[in-house]
Amino acid sequence: MIRFPFLLVLIFAECMLGNFCAISLSQEQSKNTPLITVPDGKPADESKPVQVYVLLGQSNMLGFGRVSPVDKPGTLEYIIKKKGKYSYLVDQSGQWTERKDVRYTHVMDKRGAGLTEFDVFSDMKNQWLKVKGNFGPELGFGHVMGQFHDEPVLVLKACIGNRSLGWDLLPPGSERYQFDGKIHAGYQESPSSWVENEPKKEVNWYAGRQYDADIHHAKHVLKNLDKYYPRLNLAKDPAEDNKAQAAMKALKNEIVAKEDFARRARFTQEGFRKFQEELKGMKQKLSGMEVQLRGYQIAGFVFWQGHKDQNPAHASRYEQNLVQLIKSLRADFDAPNAKFVLATIAFGGELTGHALEICNAQLAVDGDAGRYPEFHGNVNAIDARPFWRDKEISPSGQGYHYNHNAETYMEVGQALGWAMVEIQKFSPKSGIGTEKRSP
Repeated sequence: MIRFPFLLVLIFAECMLGNFCAISLSQEQSKNTPLITVPDGKPADESKPVQVYVLLGQSNMLGFGRVSPVDKPGTLEYIIKKKGKYSYLVDQSGQWTERKDVRYTHVMDKRGAGLTEFDVFSDMKNQWLKVKGNFGPELGFGHVMGQFHDEPVLVLKACIGNRSLGWDLLPPGSERYQFDGKIHAGYQESPSSWVENEPKKEVNWYAGRQYDADIHHAKHVLKNLDKYYPRLNLAKDPAEDNKAQAAMKALKNEIVAKEDFARRARFTQEGFRKFQEELKGMKQKLSGMEVQLRGYQIAGFVFWQGHKDQNPAHASRYEQNLVQLIKSLRADFDAPNAKFVLATIAFGGELTGHALEICNAQLAVDGDAGRYPEFHGNVNAIDARPFWRDKEISPSGQGYHYNHNAETYMEVGQALGWAMVEIQKFSPKSGIGTEKRSP
């Protein structure tokens, strides 16, 4: 679990873009992490597979951080001008920077889509990472990932607002349960709850419907990667693709033959150990070939959600549902080694009741918390409560959307990025924080 003691370095200058621009390396951050620098506008190494980060949640993952006006406390423009933060978002001419190494895509249910019409959805955003309208944690997160990856990065958001983990986003494998005299739905059951031996209320929804839709939308993006991550300099060679497919097929056949041999053979203990190591190496090689051929790798998942689960039944199951969500996502995307980071809810800064119960459940799945040994080193939770900003210093008083405060969304996004960096165990680029990527 990571928490951040912050050091603020302020070097400020006025310039364009509404007469504001923080032009130095000014940013709140941990003393042990490098500064995020202004992007150089160059593409990533496009010979490498795209590193995909799938972002899921409800409305605050969707994003309600306000950009303007510059004289309104809590907007992004105000924070850059008055507090000297996030200077990497503005270039020397006062324009918003654009990362050519990080693509941002947001796909979402289209109004009027039928219960299982998962192909009916909208491309809400499909652009290089840049400030453009209200934003969520993807902005800060994407800049951290772009700084640490040599590979192309796709920040793929698949979510819609007003969804609960205990009903709408309930993951596969979740079973029905009893609570307070009612039976509550398991995955793909309906309605959300009912009394045994009494007629069920008919509703045009089922447990996990939004999970199914969001995952389908994300997979559509991956199947049409060239549309959502247009490679600027990548020349495809059909002959090389055919050669790679043939090599992959041959390796698959070799693995099948070895597994068949193992079922009939008798091994010594040492012989079996060596056989397992060899087979593991072959499967790892095959996985790498598959990633290279399809052009992407699911590098991680990012989750921020919890507001709609603030009721007795859903709060009581939140931790169990979250554990199942992590396992289901890795299985559904065939990405058993993908890292998972999440942020807690933080409404009001100080939580009580069901909100606190959910926050504690979110922190409990962190790999360092010790409750789930299988999550050690691959699941990281950040406590978002320090990033709450009161309405007096925010664009609105809409608490369930963090008062539309841009600083909250930026800090949560950056913290999720640093949390991902920590468990990805990156080898930072040479001179990170001081040098730009080579041509």
